[in-house]
Amino acid sequence: MQPDNPPADWRRWAAALAGIYFVLVFPVLFLAHGMTDEAGDQQSYHEPFIVQLAADWPHVDLVNTHGLAMTPGYYLLMAAIKHYFSASILELRVVTALLGLPLILVVFRFCCQWTTAVTAFVLCLPFLLSSFVLGSSMWLRSDNVWLALVALALGTTAVHPASPARIFGLGIVTMLAISVRQICIWLLAPLALSSFLELFYARLSGSSASDPPGPRRSAGLILAMLFAVAAPMAVLWYFYRLWGGLLPPQVAQAHPVGNGFKIVPVILALTGFLGLFFAPAAWDGPLKNLLKDWRVWAASALALLVAVVPRTAGHQDPSGMLVELQKTPVAFDRILGLLPFAALAGGVVMILFLAAVRAGRTRAACFVLLGFASWSAAMTANVYVLRRHCEPFILLTLIWLTALGLPSGNNRKRFWIGMSALVAVQLVMLVVKIYRPAFFPH
Repeated sequence: MQPDNPPADWRRWAAALAGIYFVLVFPVLFLAHGMTDEAGDQQSYHEPFIVQLAADWPHVDLVNTHGLAMTPGYYLLMAAIKHYFSASILELRVVTALLGLPLILVVFRFCCQWTTAVTAFVLCLPFLLSSFVLGSSMWLRSDNVWLALVALALGTTAVHPASPARIFGLGIVTMLAISVRQICIWLLAPLALSSFLELFYARLSGSSASDPPGPRRSAGLILAMLFAVAAPMAVLWYFYRLWGGLLPPQVAQAHPVGNGFKIVPVILALTGFLGLFFAPAAWDGPLKNLLKDWRVWAASALALLVAVVPRTAGHQDPSGMLVELQKTPVAFDRILGLLPFAALAGGVVMILFLAAVRAGRTRAACFVLLGFASWSAAMTANVYVLRRHCEPFILLTLIWLTALGLPSGNNRKRFWIGMSALVAVQLVMLVVKIYRPAFFPH
């Protein structure tokens, strides 16, 4: 624990993260010749859509999206660069890699609000080494762009009280995020709560909003909040009218909106598994005392109950993780392997939240958890249940919650063991999913 102001040496550690990022990404950009999942998606979906948009510029067709289900903000940017600068696909991949770096730095920068720079650096390494984060920077994908915008908006609401200028700016950030991925509409929940807390001087566990605003400032805050809600909704409404729904017509005909809440047990199971590497370091005391805390048990029971409700095994399940997991034991149309890890998720999140409360950072932890809950709810509208859609945001949530309440002293050993183990896991996955197929194709 420590700072609530960024440590003086944060820029040096940020530069170190950037250096590692470029060392990992650029060799794949310029030297790899094999096929990965990301390369296959680029070849089949992302590249054809960008090439078509660039060829039709400025009279672009945003209805026929080559099977892509998301709003086209990223693709319009890439198409404009290709059209005006005659950029090659490799050059567009370099631009995508450069756009991916701010995501790493934003996650790190907010960590530095709550802990030392070196601790923030170590916490962010598993995120940086995620095959899904790096893969989205090595090939044409929009994932890191929208996630960077989301991290900026959510982190700002968690750290800073609302002001008219800040809420106005966050409205623009949310609008940009929705133009890249329509599911980011969930950002309005923490944004609205931040504004209401400031307007009504709400107090949360002894933490209060800033000085009570006068009538002029209140009016400015209300106007800014109205803009911050209306502008993102206008973008979503435009594409809803253009497409006749929340998805482009071609995608909507092939897939219904939503996955029947089947993604919720997957989100919880991934949170439980990844949280095992974070939670022990955040518990201030002997680990055996965890067995005596009713709050941890209650949270685990609630998470298990939520995970049991959706049917995760069936003949019409969305493609992705569930198809593969159905090869594991199944009972009553539920994939049993998900349930223990889903229960762990409740305990893990409760441990991290209690640590943040002890550190006096309840407000920030509540905003991070509100973001996680809002994102989870929005993800039920996704067509597919894919791990790459879940892991980066789950890691972001766990990293920030850990930074909020990480105690100093004896727990450092647990911290280093947990982070070393998770870094090792991420490196293995990175080699298996990215580097081996990219450099040593079959």
